[in-house]
Amino acid sequence: MKTMNEPQVISRVVTWLSNEGYRNIKTKTLEEHGVDIIASKKYGRFVYIECKGEPKGSATHRSSQIEVNFIYAIGQIVTRMSRAYQSYGLAFPKSYHSKLRRIPWLFAKKNNVFVLLIDKNGSIKKYTWKELQKIRK
Repeated sequence: MKTMNEPQVISRVVTWLSNEGYRNIKTKTLEEHGVDIIASKKYGRFVYIECKGEPKGSATHRSSQIEVNFIYAIGQIVTRMSRAYQSYGLAFPKSYHSKLRRIPWLFAKKNNVFVLLIDKNGSIKKYTWKELQKIRK
């Protein structure tokens, strides 16, 4: 199975954001620091999205690297939570699905955090705090 790297995840999320009515979508390169995607919808509210791709290597290595990428992405978003009335997203390939139960739904609700999972066809499923609450049960 071919892996989905971070630039592919970013590209699919940008397309999804555009289809959802977001404008002023800005992305960073892999060499730049900061959140991967910043976009606005209306009234000056922004969404900040951190993206991670699938690691390469053996199944054992991929599993542990997915764990590291997942924790790292959460840390990157949390350290950027400085503005009220903003949304924060995490975007991953679908292979990260099992990790979603580790996100406390109450944290997601209070901080307006959502997760986007991208399947191999490029389709995106959005998980809000309500879906995260169901996953944790």
